[in-house]
Amino acid sequence: MSGFSAQFPGKACLWALDLAAIGSGDAIGGKVFFDDNGDGIPDAGEPGLPYTPLTTAPFETAASTDADGSYGFLFWQTDDTLRAHMPSPYFSSQPAYHILAPPTVEYNFAVVAQPNAVDLCLSAVNHSVFRPGFSTNLTIDISNPGTVGQGGTVTVELPGIFLYENANPVPDNISGNTLTWNLAPVASLGNASIFLQLKTDVSAVAGQAYSIPFTVVAFEPDLNPANNGFQLEGEVVASFDPNDKQCTPASLTPQSAADREPLTYTIRFQNTGNYPASFVRIADTLSTSLDLSTLQVLGSSHPMTYRLYGMGVLEFFFDNINLPDSISDEPGSHGFVQFSIRPKAGLELGDVVENTAFIYFDFNEPVITNTVQTKVEPTSKVSSGEKIGKVNIYPNPTSSSLRLGFDNPSTAELNLLLFDLWGRQLDRQIIQHGSDFFDLNVDELPPAVYFLRLSDSTGRTTWNGKFVKQ
Repeated sequence: MSGFSAQFPGKACLWALDLAAIGSGDAIGGKVFFDDNGDGIPDAGEPGLPYTPLTTAPFETAASTDADGSYGFLFWQTDDTLRAHMPSPYFSSQPAYHILAPPTVEYNFAVVAQPNAVDLCLSAVNHSVFRPGFSTNLTIDISNPGTVGQGGTVTVELPGIFLYENANPVPDNISGNTLTWNLAPVASLGNASIFLQLKTDVSAVAGQAYSIPFTVVAFEPDLNPANNGFQLEGEVVASFDPNDKQCTPASLTPQSAADREPLTYTIRFQNTGNYPASFVRIADTLSTSLDLSTLQVLGSSHPMTYRLYGMGVLEFFFDNINLPDSISDEPGSHGFVQFSIRPKAGLELGDVVENTAFIYFDFNEPVITNTVQTKVEPTSKVSSGEKIGKVNIYPNPTSSSLRLGFDNPSTAELNLLLFDLWGRQLDRQIIQHGSDFFDLNVDELPPAVYFLRLSDSTGRTTWNGKFVKQ
């Protein structure tokens, strides 16, 4: 085959393409920039918009801008539509798209921001798994997709099996199991991180489900309160693979697939060698069922750069990470990156979205993660302590009442707990054993996102969910 291959020195080839089959032309490129003076031209002093995905259609190639807002495409077709995808709904580009037409090879996008848009959101990642008697590091990442700097309050409600050990910065207030930070203003399109260290109590058992709610509340009215909460869920384990990939949610219902609910992927890695790693590279060829234009990088354990290119190759590069080996510094030998992306429209019952990552430590052969599968199923998977089967919440969003339907009713009495975005418990209801469903009246709750938790008589969490009150 006569083709073109791209490699990194000392690393495996990532892709190869047949130029004749593609029918490519000259390379094209341009800049995505903040048009401060409104003239539509990237003038000196006008900053670029970094790490912005661009796609062509119908040819379906992808690229992303670099740290300066510049981008380039090597493969494209005449009459393709080229779009730059903005980091949030509060930004737009002029023009909205370009039609690729030779001999033009430069296509710029001027970015315009909606004035005074306030929006904070957050996510959280545990660097390694939770094991009884061991400490686990977490990172809370607060991002600002709005157009003005904004501060707020971050709250974490710790379940009883977790003990607070340390944080940077330290919480401004600790009340029982509730940790609170007063967050300094985060710049528009910027982010801030909180490092948190927890210890899992020795009373926890392998397989025990946990759910840790995180919330951020802006000091000024937030335009999108639905993204102010995050639920970190999983199970306590006894042993684990330190290099893995996870996806939340674990499955999609037909309705959530139709709504194109975002999938959040977390790639965790650990240097299990005997010497620090100078750099780490992660290569992830995204499924063709995912919409590349919706990619959002949520956070990482260490400074890194990333790019999107070709037919959906997403690459993260941690240069000069100097990641310690697990023998000399076990807690410091871990890292992660987290991103979200929406599925394409048209997924049907039974469809599966698969994803695998390749992790390169220096010039070594890659560590291949597990293949995570997200399937479209009648009801979504839930965390399980006692096996209560699947739980379906409907309608969601709701304006007055909510029904929890149980595919496999519990053989024991369950507690249903209701929490707000601050982690405060608002209500507690008893669900009798053998119940097929339970109706919850939420008519008097103000519009917001709320969390639900089912627990057994021992207090062990058996399921977590959330709903939106309109």
